[in-house]
Formats: sequence, structure tokens, C-alpha cells
Amino acid sequence: MKINQKIRKNQQKGYSLIELSVALSIVAVVIVAGLVGARQVLLSNSVNSQIRESNQTISKLRKALARQTDTSELTGSASGQLGVWPNDRSSCTTATHDILEALAQSKTVVLNLGSANEQIIRYFSKSLCLSIFHAQERKFVNNQLDGHYVQIYFEEAHMIFPPNQGNVINVYSRFAKEGAKFNIGIVYCTQSPTTVNMDLLSQTENFFIGHLASRNETDYLSAVQVAFQGCEDQIMRSRTPGFMQMLTHSHRYVVPVQMRMYDGKPRELV
Repeated sequence: MKINQKIRKNQQKGYSLIELSVALSIVAVVIVAGLVGARQVLLSNSVNSQIRESNQTISKLRKALARQTDTSELTGSASGQLGVWPNDRSSCTTATHDILEALAQSKTVVLNLGSANEQIIRYFSKSLCLSIFHAQERKFVNNQLDGHYVQIYFEEAHMIFPPNQGNVINVYSRFAKEGAKFNIGIVYCTQSPTTVNMDLLSQTENFFIGHLASRNETDYLSAVQVAFQGCEDQIMRSRTPGFMQMLTHSHRYVVPVQMRMYDGKPRELV
């Protein structure tokens, strides 16, 4: 009996492989969750810090320009001279200069403002667009365009363009009216034409319309571009991916087309 008791005691010492595996799995899950949580906290703090600094900058900028009656021509360079940017972010001027230099070299520049709020998106978009417009305007005045074009793409345009408030003159409407003269083109996409200023929408030459869900949207579109009159029902009913109603500058009749998904591969024109 004593021998059996000793054997049982020896068998009970330590942990089995299954128990160790379970314990290690739990520890691993806790560590991974901690790392992911820490990353999210750091990312959130970084975004919140940037948004807080941007809001403070905008507040300072408003105070600095409170006595000025016209701020429509404000650029990043001009705001940088007012001393409203943080010490480590005098960079609005530097970043704008770098972007203009890249565009002058025909490079592609992607500006991601997806984590910012709507006010910040509109501010920086307007500031950069004004700088681009004035740069091309100077080249035009000095006869230095040399066939150089700038094409600007806006995603979620209803977050960037000012709302429909009548005939408002701003940098975006100047793009629409004077952009061709200064070799500036814009491409924008939106889910709601009614949120785009009518002055800008009426100056748009090429349309690719997919699906619009409401009668208000289609009526607004056909009121601005009469070529879409009679196509409203088809635009609302169509839900086929890639199926578009196309209206171009060279072809002033609406043509239904089926688009192919872009895969980055070159295609020969047929």
C-alpha cells in the first residue's frame, strides 16, 4: 500500500501536456489582445491628437483673419506666415510646396484625409486646391505651362465641395469655369448630386451615372443636364454593377454602357 501511495503522489506532481497547452494558449490570447488593444489606443491617440491640433489651428486662423473681409484666396503658404501652425507643423507650407513640386514633375500624389472630420477635410482640400490653382495660373501668365496638365481626383465629393447654396464662387467653381485655360481638370465622385453646388455641376462635361436611389436626385440631375431627362426611371431601377449612363463632352446623348472592372492591365483599343 505504501508503494502505491508513493506512485500516486509522484504521478500528481507537475502538469500534463494538455494543461500546459491550454495555459499557453490562454497566455498567447491575452498577449495578442493586449498588443492589438495597445495599437488601437496608440492609433486613436494619434488621430485624436492630430484632430485636436487641427481644430486649434483652425481656431487660431479664424481669430487671425477675423478683421479681413475676404479670405477666399487663403493658401497654405499664407496661413503659414500667420504663425498659427504648431512649431513642429510649420509644415503646411512645406507639404504644399512638396506636392506642387511633385505635380510639376508629373508625379502622382495621394492625399489621405479619411481619418479627419468634415471641417478639416474641407479646409485642407480648399487650401491645397487654391495653391494648385495659383501655381497653374502663374505658369499661364508667364507662358510656362508648356503643355503640362494637372488632373485632380476627389472621392466622396459631398464631403469636400461646399453644399448647394446657389451661385457661389470658390476655387472648385473656378476649376470648372477656368480650369481648362490653366490646364487643370477635375474628376469627382459622389453618391448624391444634390449635395454638389449647382454651379459646379452645370459646368461638368462628362458624366458616368450608376444608381441613384431617390427621385429628388434624378430630378436634380436632369434639371442641371437636360440630356438625362427621360432616363430617370432607368437610373433608379438599375443596380447592375458597372452599368452606367454615360454623357461626354464629345457625345451629347446619353449612352448606356457596361464598364469593366479595372485590373491595372493595359488593354488595346478596338
